[in-house]
Amino acid sequence: MADKPELGIAPLLKDVQDAVRRFVPSDWGEEPHMRVSDLTREALRKDLTVFMGTGAKRPDGSTYCAPYHHQGTGTINTLVLALLSIIAGLKQNVIFAMEEPEIALPPHTQKRIVNSVRETSAQALFTSHSPYVLEEFAPSEMHVLRRDGGKLSAMLATYPPAVKPKAYKAEFRARFCEALLARYVLVVEGRTEFDAIPAAARRLNDLNPTEYKTLEALGVAVIDAQTDAQVAPLGKFFRDLGKTVFAVFDKQEPAASAAIKAAVHHSFESAEKGFENVVLHHTAEAALRRYALSLVAENAWPNHLIAKTPNAAQTVEQIRDALRQFFGWAKGSGDAGDLLGCCTEAEMPQYVRDTLRVIHITVEPPPLPPVPSAAAAPFDDEEL
Repeated sequence: MADKPELGIAPLLKDVQDAVRRFVPSDWGEEPHMRVSDLTREALRKDLTVFMGTGAKRPDGSTYCAPYHHQGTGTINTLVLALLSIIAGLKQNVIFAMEEPEIALPPHTQKRIVNSVRETSAQALFTSHSPYVLEEFAPSEMHVLRRDGGKLSAMLATYPPAVKPKAYKAEFRARFCEALLARYVLVVEGRTEFDAIPAAARRLNDLNPTEYKTLEALGVAVIDAQTDAQVAPLGKFFRDLGKTVFAVFDKQEPAASAAIKAAVHHSFESAEKGFENVVLHHTAEAALRRYALSLVAENAWPNHLIAKTPNAAQTVEQIRDALRQFFGWAKGSGDAGDLLGCCTEAEMPQYVRDTLRVIHITVEPPPLPPVPSAAAAPFDDEEL
């Protein structure tokens, strides 16, 4: 294989190098250059290709290079995009249309590619399943595509109800984007449920995979409404976007309960005020004790609650009171989910089990039993 620097393409290769470097870190796609693997005139055009450094070194210290089509998928896609960006730089009013720009690329590179394309084109169109790509756009720039019965439709994704642009950028954006990409959305009232329900689903799936599945396996995106007053508005918002919406929420006044049930497809109202009470009052005593004592054994019990430190001699009410204090202090740290994650199926609150079982069979209905075929009627010789 012979190097041919005299082909006079150094300026083009430098442009390729510069374009690639706009998208990826410096250790990606290094040293692009042309090589000719067969110098016959007939094969010249098809054998002229771009070789790129792999990062590996030969014994003599030189860089080992390989044809670009032998590189990883992400490097190939980035090189093609770099070449297209060079073309865009030479023209005006370029429209870029890209399908799945995130394929085989890490999140930070996805973002750089999207923003670079937007800067160099008059108009950019993307289809994507990546929340990292969606995060780079305002909701008013996104359309949710849906196909029903072979018919494709699109709906504008506006800002969610009661979420201002500043709050959206600060804390809501990633969760909102994940929900836009899902067919099924579970709206939960607060952070405790946001952590605990998926943790319980994973635990139950481990224990009884026939009856339960993880929310990830079912394609259910969980979104934290942050208050019971936002469950109904968010439920209606995602329902209007064509999602199948589930909602988990505390015991409500009749009017509020009716509003949530009208806004979503499937509602799960607990009998308790506060999800921590569901966990503390309806988890088996053995699991509560086991979890409380494990916190002490692992030196995870906080010093300011030293007077409430659980021990084996305490009553179940004392254990519950200690854990209630602990959950109040550690709220948002996923500790209620850790408790449910150490339960057996029988120890898990019935409300949690029933909720997750219904979600499972709603998303994946069990097969209908086969219809028995009618027995062949006997006949006699005279019918022949």
